Amino acid sequence: LFVFLCSNTNREQPTEINSQELSLEFLRDELELTSEQFAQLMEMDRQVLKRHETVLKLLCQNRYRLLNELAKPEPSMEELNNTARSVGFLHRALKKQTIYHLLNVKKICTPEQTKKLNKIFIEILEIDKHCTECKTKCSKSEKSEKCKRCTKTYSYDDQAEARLRQQEKDSLL
Repeated sequence: LFVFLCSNTNREQPTEINSQELSLEFLRDELELTSEQFAQLMEMDRQVLKRHETVLKLLCQNRYRLLNELAKPEPSMEELNNTARSVGFLHRALKKQTIYHLLNVKKICTPEQTKKLNKIFIEILEIDKHCTECKTKCSKSEKSEKCKRCTKTYSYDDQAEARLRQQEKDSLL
């Protein structure tokens, strides 16, 4: 999971999107950012936030494209595949904006704030509370034995990804 921290102008609790979104105001309070740091982050993130909003709008439009095509008596596989490719591109673009944003946050933090930020990430992602693959809580014995399902302990399955990529090329996905 990746976290995108975005602006919430309402001063409310952060809105949940996939239960992983935080507002900049939350970060400002938790990290005790100075006014200067916050202004610097807002300036650094201006383009990132614009692109983020654009990507979200396009993802929404693609959901409607997908639904409209699926609602047709004979949906076009070509159109469905094109929409799926577009959604994949947009998800990648969204992740890239998340990365840029998080790098910006880290740039403005003091070493002490960076420690706090890392703790926030651990809490949000519930690292060490859930298995990253199956999203179930691991028992204490599994944790002490290094849960066999957990990708933190075992290497990424490049072969499985390669098979999926090949299946996509073969139009099986």
